[in-house]
Amino acid sequence: MQLGGSLPPEKRVRKAVLDLCESHPFYGSVAMHVDLRATSDPQVPTAGVLPEGVLLYNPDFVEGLDDAHLRGLVAHEVLHLVLDFGERRRDRELQLWNTAQDVVINHMLVVDGFDLPPGGVIPEDGRLEAGPFTVDDIEGKTSESIYDELLDGEGSPSDLSGPNRRAADPSERDGDGEGEGGGTDGSLPDALDDQNPGGFDVHLGDGGGEQTLGAADAEDHPDWERIAVEAAQHSRQVAAERGTTPGAAVERIRERTSETVDWRSVLRERIAGTLPSGYTWRRPADKSRAADTYLPDTVSRRLEAVVALDTSGSMSPDTLGLALGELRSLEREYDELDLTLVQHDAGVQRVAREWRPSRAVAFEAEGRGGTSHRPVFEWLRAERPGVEVLVAVTDGHTETPESVPPGLDVVWVLVGETVREPDVGVTVRVDPE
Repeated sequence: MQLGGSLPPEKRVRKAVLDLCESHPFYGSVAMHVDLRATSDPQVPTAGVLPEGVLLYNPDFVEGLDDAHLRGLVAHEVLHLVLDFGERRRDRELQLWNTAQDVVINHMLVVDGFDLPPGGVIPEDGRLEAGPFTVDDIEGKTSESIYDELLDGEGSPSDLSGPNRRAADPSERDGDGEGEGGGTDGSLPDALDDQNPGGFDVHLGDGGGEQTLGAADAEDHPDWERIAVEAAQHSRQVAAERGTTPGAAVERIRERTSETVDWRSVLRERIAGTLPSGYTWRRPADKSRAADTYLPDTVSRRLEAVVALDTSGSMSPDTLGLALGELRSLEREYDELDLTLVQHDAGVQRVAREWRPSRAVAFEAEGRGGTSHRPVFEWLRAERPGVEVLVAVTDGHTETPESVPPGLDVVWVLVGETVREPDVGVTVRVDPE
């Protein structure tokens, strides 16, 4: 077990994030959006995260953790952000809500193979036992339902006053901002204190102390749902390439989010990041005259993209019309795109090179049988091995490949009632509104 080592706490925390990118891509991808800050504030004797994505940690606490526990700590804070517990608390009693959310978070972390720091609320085998209190079958339960179970066991939220079991030293606990008490009445907080002395994180942004720690307004918070969706998609792709499973947190994100976004914005990001550009000295830039000097002009090459349009029987004419309308708007935005349209059902039915959606006045779908995307990828390998972007428009009633050709960026555009999401590429849903 490596404790501290030769690296200072600041570098160890950053290394933990990089290690997560390799070992647990979902957690690592989200953690890359988090601002890591050391603090000596007494409100943070261990670690905690603010809603705007600032992870505060006490360097002395980090020094006492081995590398595996440090990764578990960062992953724990990541889930606090993406599961949006602050907004979901509403008028629930603070300490009991904190307990319920930790039950859910730590269960997912245990399932995903993390080693968690000592203390806190750590279920075993999908079950939490704390004195006379028991929560069974945690898998699939929400924090709201676990809160209700614990509340039923307690009888009344007014009986839940007790010390802040998340303080660094049990002898120094002094309340959680919503009530103080001696903690000797046999309540759930006392039962948890007996089982899990201390704790490995503090809950910031839920109660006292958030103003002095610099919490930002809600509109300044990153879009954690969007970040989580993209991280989950990345994790599923990595898992498919490695032949592993994406993990419990990814499945929970899939359940919590509809992943309904403006798919064009995702595709624009992919295209903007893929379109190569540079400079040429063969002709001056237009602003050379104003700058009174010779400036190089920008130059970019065209990008070939393939649109695989699902024309199987499950794709309705309205759905096909919606897809064509979206592709026309994309064509207007990017002149650099050379589009090839592949109509397919269970096989490739028709290929139209140099296809322009704006010219498809009377579009006739060919196919209308079953659906499989595997022939599309086989066609790409044989006919377009260098293509960089594939846009697959489908309702999801299809067979997908286990892997994609190297260098191919795949954007799945899902329409209608999707049975399941592909395990490779980036997946978005069309919002018909």
